[in-house]
Amino acid sequence: MKGFLNTARNHRVFFLLSLVALAVSAAGCAALPSASHGVAGRDTTSPFVVPDHDVASEMLREAKGLIQSGRTTQVAALIRQLDRKQCALDLLKPSHRAMTPSEIYQKRRASVLLVSAVKKGSRPNEYQQSIAAGFVLTESGAIVTNYHVVNQADAEALVIGTADGHYYAVKEVLAADEKNDVAILRTDGAGMTPAFLAPDTPVGSPVTVISHPDYHFYVLTQGIVSRYFSAHRAQNPRMAITADFAKGSSGAPIFNQYGGVAGMVESTTSVYYNMDRGEPRNLQMVFKSCVTSREIAALVSGAAGAGPGQARN
Repeated sequence: MKGFLNTARNHRVFFLLSLVALAVSAAGCAALPSASHGVAGRDTTSPFVVPDHDVASEMLREAKGLIQSGRTTQVAALIRQLDRKQCALDLLKPSHRAMTPSEIYQKRRASVLLVSAVKKGSRPNEYQQSIAAGFVLTESGAIVTNYHVVNQADAEALVIGTADGHYYAVKEVLAADEKNDVAILRTDGAGMTPAFLAPDTPVGSPVTVISHPDYHFYVLTQGIVSRYFSAHRAQNPRMAITADFAKGSSGAPIFNQYGGVAGMVESTTSVYYNMDRGEPRNLQMVFKSCVTSREIAALVSGAAGAGPGQARN
């Protein structure tokens, strides 16, 4: 095509959202969503309604309370632990029962987390936060998110929130891999709802993402695995999918048709038709790149490969 110029821009989609700043006080681990918001205490036949502004505000209040009560770990300490290579965890075995996207949303939503990086604001008693995603790996509080979500030197603490409005401090890094952008973290949560790691998911297979794009929490999108690729020789293969995600979605799980975690959101690359005065114009396509479940499993001793096993629905 004459005059064609293919211009690509890569974007990590972690939590580089506009910062939210509130001067608030709270403490503990109270449940955020009330029945008046249509989230908790609702009829099971009613839709799961997410009050986006209330979720963000309550997340920040609870995070501040955890910080002020001395229950959090400094992010600087977490960063020093990012050289840990493996950990021992008891992982769930995969299921082989097919699920509809609606079933995945209903049954796997409890495994999807908000991950808040909390920073001090410019005024006294003010805190700011940036929110990404993650997912629960074990009932005892081990979770997974991206390496780049943790590696934020200007943050004071990492705090997670669940879909039913409970909040826990990130206590330590159990294992991490910078090259493959994975971090497994220990939180002070207990009785959590874990997701299982799926075996390799073939190209063309359906996938479902539950993520938090730009402070729109618990958004479900659908697509397929479009390819596996390696951007450079030092990188292990990544999975590309067609399901949408955006900034704020980093660390979100990508579920296969059995409700298993086939991968994790990492980044997007935008392809433009041409350049105009140094600026890209005419967006044509956005590639969505994801870490595979194999790279997550490689950080758990004895679990590499995320092979098949007995069902847990």
